[in-house]
Amino acid sequence: MKKILSVCICICSICYLVKAQQQCENVLYTFKEGATHEFSDYNKKGKQAGHTTFILSDISAGDSVLTGQLKKTSYDEKDKQLASADLTLKCRNGEALIDMESVVSEKQLESYRNGEFRIINQDLLLFPNVLEVGAKLNNGKLSAELDSDGTKVGKLLYEITERLVQAKESVTVPAGTFDCYKISTKVHSITTIAGVNLNYDYVLIEWYAYGIGLVRSETYKKGTLETYSTLTKLSK
Repeated sequence: MKKILSVCICICSICYLVKAQQQCENVLYTFKEGATHEFSDYNKKGKQAGHTTFILSDISAGDSVLTGQLKKTSYDEKDKQLASADLTLKCRNGEALIDMESVVSEKQLESYRNGEFRIINQDLLLFPNVLEVGAKLNNGKLSAELDSDGTKVGKLLYEITERLVQAKESVTVPAGTFDCYKISTKVHSITTIAGVNLNYDYVLIEWYAYGIGLVRSETYKKGTLETYSTLTKLSK
């Protein structure tokens, strides 16, 4: 009897997961186990500075929410690993939510290479199930600390505001051509190392495609292109 009950519970869990995944097929991220996205990262001169991979795993369903773990790993131009982060990706009522750490630039984290980057608090960024040009999206904040040998040596305060859906465009990248929504965001951050505050402000422009996720991103400082990334490989 217990064995039959266990099988029934297992079947119900699988059915619930499948149903949840079907409801999340057309959100602004891919919700499929093992889905992999690789981006080539470039500096303002168009020279490749490295690449970044995102791998989705451990998808589970509960309380009308589909949750997955998104592994972000960054490499330099010589394929040496620079950093990695475990992000949380959620789908709720057809809307996608992701940890704000996903949009923290690698340039911003350069001061943290030799220590442990520890998130203290962060908001989830929301991507509605229906986007419209001119729509305003939620803002977010992130705070983190840098530990070195168990000692706090720095901190990062990161805030994004004025998230705006600017346009709907067709975007071509090495991974293909996609119908995307162009989203702009203002970013303000303060990095504190050894008591010295370093302010860094830039504008982030991103292109997202339904059922895919991020396709291209660009960062601008005072109107000048600083970095950009393009989707190079896609497996889902």
